[in-house]
Amino acid sequence: MNLCSDYEKAYEAAEVLPQQTDRREVEFFANIVEGQNKKILDIGCAEGELVVELAKRGHDVTGAEISSGFLNQTMQLANKHGVQVRAVHADIEKSIEPFGNAKYDLVYLNDIIEHFRNPVSALCNVRGLVDDNGVLIIHTPNCATPARTKWYFFHPHARLNYFDPNILGDFHVSTYDQMTLEKTLNFVGFKIDRMIPTRFTSLGVHRLAPIIKSLPEIVAKIFPHLADTLLFVCSKCGPIDLAKQIEF
Repeated sequence: MNLCSDYEKAYEAAEVLPQQTDRREVEFFANIVEGQNKKILDIGCAEGELVVELAKRGHDVTGAEISSGFLNQTMQLANKHGVQVRAVHADIEKSIEPFGNAKYDLVYLNDIIEHFRNPVSALCNVRGLVDDNGVLIIHTPNCATPARTKWYFFHPHARLNYFDPNILGDFHVSTYDQMTLEKTLNFVGFKIDRMIPTRFTSLGVHRLAPIIKSLPEIVAKIFPHLADTLLFVCSKCGPIDLAKQIEF
């Protein structure tokens, strides 16, 4: 398999790998939703733990996946819990036609943008699914953590062999820090309204958690741009004006 010709096939094969296994994390993301009876889309819903939790809370929920295997798991989980969710098989980088004319109050893009081959095209398509007064929730690993900086500092000439599966460990084809992700979002027409702290486990902070309860979360609140992951709540706006950029 390779990224160019077997992208969807790779994610079909990966359906056997559990994704949303942390119940506490699922509830954390579900708690971001404010208000009742929201129309919500989870892009890259995996086995459906989040969409089912949102449906149990009374929201009108759709799960979208490039993997039909994950969509089947989502529907099985929804049936198990007696809730109704919609399932859409779609490659968000290519088209939003499978969604018809649907618009959503809230769209989740959790741990997905780092997998996109063309993130700008994907985000432009995602923007077309967000209602004018809706929001985008985007979450991704942070490449600017102190732990990574420390690695570069102490190993200035080191190279990693990403052909080794033990080194790669994921399907991530791009990485982001706060500024890079914010600039990318602005170019396609999203404005960050709120940055939600996640966890900070660099430099051994997580090892002190049994002594100082919730220390990883406390440090993340102080330094959210250095946390393990980035979590933004975004609204739609006009994209960066390229004509003005050229004129400048």
